[in-house]
Amino acid sequence: MSGYRADPAELAVAERHLRHTADALAEAALDRALPAHAGPPRLAAALTAFTEDAAAALDGTRSALSAAAAALAGTGSAYVEAEEDAADTLRGLRP
Repeated sequence: MSGYRADPAELAVAERHLRHTADALAEAALDRALPAHAGPPRLAAALTAFTEDAAAALDGTRSALSAAAAALAGTGSAYVEAEEDAADTLRGLRP
């Protein structure tokens, strides 16, 4: 035995945390119209660029967290299925 072990319950907890964090980031929407009213054109342009970059970073992070949560869910399900298949095989229920 390799000593490899996964705890599906722990994976589910981690998945929920990642989904919660992704949801919180989705709620942290930036007002993209606000920088246009920031003052002089150069300042407004700089703030607009910063806001767009920040929004893209938040979107990318949210997407990555959602993908990681989905991967954890799939991993937990696959582990449980593999364990059940192995147990059934050992009991002679499956070839």
